[in-house]
Amino acid sequence: MDDPRIPFTRIPQVSRLFTDYLYDYSRVRSFYRFNPFQEESFHKAAQSLSYAESRRRHLVAVLREQNLRLSAGEKTLQNLERLEQPNCYAVVTGQQVGLFTGPAFALYKALTAIKLARQLSNQGLEAVPVFWLATEDHDLPEVNHCFVKDREGSPQRLEYSGAPPAPDAPVGSIRFSEAILPLVEQVRSLQADSVASQQWIEALSESYRPGESFSTSFGRFMARLFADFGVVLVDPMELRLHELGSGVFRAAIETAETLRADLIEGNRRLTESGYHLQVRVTENSSLLFLHHAGRRQALRMQQGQFVTAEGDRYSPQEGASFSSWAYTILNRVAYTKYRAKKEERGQRAELLPEHYEALPDARAEFLEDLSIRNEVLAALAKLPETAAKILRLQFIEGKTQEEIAKSENLSIPAVKTRVHRAKKQFKEVYDEQNKL
Repeated sequence: MDDPRIPFTRIPQVSRLFTDYLYDYSRVRSFYRFNPFQEESFHKAAQSLSYAESRRRHLVAVLREQNLRLSAGEKTLQNLERLEQPNCYAVVTGQQVGLFTGPAFALYKALTAIKLARQLSNQGLEAVPVFWLATEDHDLPEVNHCFVKDREGSPQRLEYSGAPPAPDAPVGSIRFSEAILPLVEQVRSLQADSVASQQWIEALSESYRPGESFSTSFGRFMARLFADFGVVLVDPMELRLHELGSGVFRAAIETAETLRADLIEGNRRLTESGYHLQVRVTENSSLLFLHHAGRRQALRMQQGQFVTAEGDRYSPQEGASFSSWAYTILNRVAYTKYRAKKEERGQRAELLPEHYEALPDARAEFLEDLSIRNEVLAALAKLPETAAKILRLQFIEGKTQEEIAKSENLSIPAVKTRVHRAKKQFKEVYDEQNKL
């Protein structure tokens, strides 16, 4: 009997690095730490990981909230309980949040993670499948369309024509207008009349609705499709996840030049081995993006500074905390007010202590801790939602107490009281956390 499988070597435009990885691993093993075709590699990889139990609990708490919002099934919640245990690992895959899940390989990725997690668990290495929703990506033309086969098997292009709220807006933040409804109906008209097709189209129509975003629609549909397999979904466009990962952001900033040099060296080795570049890196590339005013902008390096396409420059002042500067760049902690006062574009923007003091009812030492201490950032995730929210609004989003009062339908004295109580709760949680 002929083998029904089609090797990747017969598929057009597949890179040689990928096919060698699959069929001739010895040629590429110097580029990878572990051999994926050896069972012991997964156990070695697991042994190399170290993740604090408190951080794991905070992470799972955020993921549980996210997955409940996406109407995840009972098996996903069970997998989150497993993931909370220190001996459980994650098999992570992901994809941009494309229209109607985008290309078919997004589904194949999820299925692969499910299969591998099951295999590892059967081998004694507890693992759960995790799907990363790439919601922060800003390439809307890449995800605003898909191809659906009609009843004759021919692909039909469907495209959402809505505009983003701002140029280069993260795709996950873009909400669908009424224009999504005829696209759902078009999918319905293209499918054959069967119980199975009607079920998944119903799930599609319940997920992709006006007012929902690319993120929530993609997530809800994936949650429905893989409810029986317990896939855990992750939306990285979440402040608390940024806080938990602040150490990674900090390292990316502090070692930006080293990381760039390593990537350039890796590219050199690849090209000398006859492979094409996997990541295009130039002498002024960084791995960082700046989220501001609804936009996601790449930061490039020039003479030790980070620079946006518009020419805004950021650099630490001598004697100032580099880490607090880094956190400010990432989260725009009240820095917008300072930058708005600049008289000319391209002026050097330095982080000075008095910029912190521009925040209402803020103490520099509180924000300094909030900026540079991973323990502090993790402590925010432990607070009751009311307390955490009031701190995020004032100290991270930089809103005035008048703005908070208006948005939360509170009096200004009530806001002051909440901030005072939240800071007291924060200190208690932080002190208790440091005793562990």
